[in-house]
Amino acid sequence: MIYLLFICLLLLIIFLLVNHFARYSLFNSLCLYLFLIGLSLTIAYYGFDHRNYLALIYVLIVFIIFMIVILFGAYIGAGLLLINAKIVSKKENSSLANSLTLILGIGLIIYIICSIFFFIYLDIFKINKFMQIVFIAWQTIGLVISFFIIHFILVMTNILLVNLFKPHHNYKYLIILGAGLINGKVSPLLASRIDRAIFYYQTQKNNNQSCFLIFSGGQGHDEPCSEALAMQTYALEKGVNIDDCILEQNSTTTYQNMLFSKQIISQDNSINYEKDVLFVTSNYHLYRGGLFARKVGLKIQGLGSKTAFYFLPNALIREYFAIFWNHKKRNIIVLLTISLLHF
Repeated sequence: MIYLLFICLLLLIIFLLVNHFARYSLFNSLCLYLFLIGLSLTIAYYGFDHRNYLALIYVLIVFIIFMIVILFGAYIGAGLLLINAKIVSKKENSSLANSLTLILGIGLIIYIICSIFFFIYLDIFKINKFMQIVFIAWQTIGLVISFFIIHFILVMTNILLVNLFKPHHNYKYLIILGAGLINGKVSPLLASRIDRAIFYYQTQKNNNQSCFLIFSGGQGHDEPCSEALAMQTYALEKGVNIDDCILEQNSTTTYQNMLFSKQIISQDNSINYEKDVLFVTSNYHLYRGGLFARKVGLKIQGLGSKTAFYFLPNALIREYFAIFWNHKKRNIIVLLTISLLHF
């Protein structure tokens, strides 16, 4: 029991350290799950060893949840994805970006049907050599899907963890990341980011502390003005002082948002990036924004704005694939290794 408690405490300390110093690393969420597994095993051992009913009830609840996920997770997931797809179709325009839950839901249903088919006719697949190869290929697809599920859970957990960050009101620069405009005006999504930044800005101003808002976003081919200018116009209408506004109008990607904003801030010789700079974006985009910030040498934290709940599943799925593609070489190597080892 003492050894389990020691291991559990050690895992907790490792997680807290990683969460503080490497919050934007996937190792952060991995450490959290290792700690939770260690904690559950410790509670289970204590419950069975001392016949503690509260501990045993905890073990039972965890076991039931685990079995529900294993046995019915795919069915529940497919159903929720299709329900969300129906809601999104009523509220948003039809596009690939807004159809991800529909595509994923249909794909999951096809996988479930095929899996049932392979299970029913398993004996047939064992007789024919060609069918054996087909069956092995299908098992490989299952392993690849398992990798995506585990990787997705780790990424989603990290998105949650970075959103738990609560900044102090002492940051000198706030970088607000742009998003597409609608008829030259900020969209509700972008307005949410600006409102989040303005709330922080006003709070800091009320404490007699200086704060500059860097509106970062260039002009798209179908936009009458830059995102930065539209964002500043919106902020001025909300009572922000124009002397506290800085425009960065050249960026077209999140990477450029961070890079060009850093170039502007670097003109301040007294700046300490980690202590004086904060970026603001949508809550689902916070993790990827932090990854790009670190890519340009900005070890800064982010502040997330709220996103409509019905829109989150599509947004999170899109974010996941973007993050996956940002590390495509590493991920493809892992997928190829899994496939080759199985064959």
